[in-house]
Amino acid sequence: MTKRQSQMLSIVIPKFKRRKAKRPAPGAVPGTLVANPELPPPTIERYLYNAEKFARSEIAPKDLTGVLAAVPQNQAWIDVQGIGDVDTLRNIGSQLGLHPLTLEDIGHLHQRPKIEEFEEYLYVVVQVAD
Repeated sequence: MTKRQSQMLSIVIPKFKRRKAKRPAPGAVPGTLVANPELPPPTIERYLYNAEKFARSEIAPKDLTGVLAAVPQNQAWIDVQGIGDVDTLRNIGSQLGLHPLTLEDIGHLHQRPKIEEFEEYLYVVVQVAD
C-alpha cells in the first residue's frame, strides 16, 4: 500500500469522555447525599390525577413547602429533572417521607432498572431511550 492510499483509508474515531458519577466518600454512612455540581439544578413538575381529571403544575424548588403534600382522592406523580442540588433533594425527601436510601439512589444516575415497594410509596428506576 502506498503512503497516499494509507492516508485515504484512515478513519478518525472520536473519543467520548465518560462522565464520572459523583459518589459518597468511602466509609460514608448509607444514605449520604452527594450532588454533582456539573448537573443542572432541579426542576419539579407535579401531576395529580384520578378517574375524572388530570392536572399538571410546575413547582419552583423554593416553593416546595406544602405543595408536595398529598391531595385527597388523587394520585400524585412528582417529576424531578436535574439533581444538582442536595438541599432541594433533602427537602423533597422530607416532605414526601422518602427513605434516606431512596434519596441516595436518586442521586446515583447509573443504576439498573428496579422497583422498590415501600409502605407509602413505590420507587421505580427505568432506562429512558434518548
